[in-house]
Amino acid sequence: MKKFITIFILGLLWCNVSVAGSLNANKYQNEYHEAFKQCINEISSYGNFNQNPKMYLDIEECIRDEDEKILINNLSDTKHLVTLLEICYERHKRMFALAKEITIDMLEQGNKQTHLKRYLNKRMRIWEETLSRQETIAGL
Repeated sequence: MKKFITIFILGLLWCNVSVAGSLNANKYQNEYHEAFKQCINEISSYGNFNQNPKMYLDIEECIRDEDEKILINNLSDTKHLVTLLEICYERHKRMFALAKEITIDMLEQGNKQTHLKRYLNKRMRIWEETLSRQETIAGL
């Protein structure tokens, strides 16, 4: 009986160690998308693209500020924190460059609806790629 209890306790400890560095990816993703919606609403309250041509740059700046907090809150251990934050910074660098490109295209070429769809599609691809890398590093 003592052996059984010892093995059981060691098994629980082993399971706890294996999960210690994990990223709660679903919760992180949900909170990130919610923060993104809030940033859009906040920036949109200042006016539309015609009134604020830097609107997409402002949105990316807003979500960048929130993303680090959300990531840290959804990481159960700081073992991979620096690497995950580096991916986060890379994500926002790419998204900010995308927002800049789309803004220039909208100003020069018009056709805002088409460029908005392009922006959102490319942005989602960047998000999925970087989240996948974060999940891999966090050991999911």
